[in-house]
Amino acid sequence: MQTDLKQLFESSEDTYFLHNRYYVEGVVMGACVCPEIPLPDVWLPWTINIQSRVKDTAQADRVFEQLFEYFRHVLTEMRTEHFQLPDYIEFQYEGDNFALESFFQGLLVAHHQSEKVWQHAWQKMQVKSPELAPKLAKKLKHCLMMFSTFSDVNAALDKAKARGQIDFGNNLQKISASLPLAMQQYIEISGALVDFLPNQFETFIQD
Repeated sequence: MQTDLKQLFESSEDTYFLHNRYYVEGVVMGACVCPEIPLPDVWLPWTINIQSRVKDTAQADRVFEQLFEYFRHVLTEMRTEHFQLPDYIEFQYEGDNFALESFFQGLLVAHHQSEKVWQHAWQKMQVKSPELAPKLAKKLKHCLMMFSTFSDVNAALDKAKARGQIDFGNNLQKISASLPLAMQQYIEISGALVDFLPNQFETFIQD
C-alpha cells in the first residue's frame, strides 16, 4: 500500500492533469478527516487541475486507482492512530515553503468543500451533547487558523506586519513545531463528531 504519492508523481505523463503532489496529499488528508467519509467521485475532482484534461480512460483509471489506494492508507493510519505529517511539513523562514503551503492549501480545499458535512455532524452533536460545542469550536478554529497561516506564509507575514507584529516571522518557526499537534486535534475533533453519525468509517474500510 502506498505511503505517499511520490512514485506516482514521478511520471509526469500520467499526472499532468492533477495538482502538484503535495496539494493532492493535502486534499486526501482533508477528505479522510471529514466526519462523513466522501466517496471517490466526490473527492477525486478536488485533485484535478481543471486547466488540463485526461488523455484517455486507461490513464484516468491508472492514476485514480493509485490515489484511492493512498486514500485507504491514510484512513488506515488515522484509524490505528499511526498517522504522521509528511516529512516536508517543515517551515523554512528564508527557504522554500512550496511543499508545506501546497499541502495545507489542498487540505483546506477539502475542508471547505466538505463544510456542509461538518455542519451536519456539528448540528447532530449540538442536539445530543451541546456541552461539547464550545471546547470543540475553539479547537477547530485554532486548527484551521494554523493551517491557513501555513497555506500562504507570505500573506501571513504581510498581515502580521500590517498589525505591527514585527517578530511574527521568527515566531512562525516555533509555531510550526505545533503543526503535528494541530493535525492530531483536527483528527480528534472529527472523531468526536463521528460519534454522532452512523458508523460508516469501519464500513468503508471493510468494503
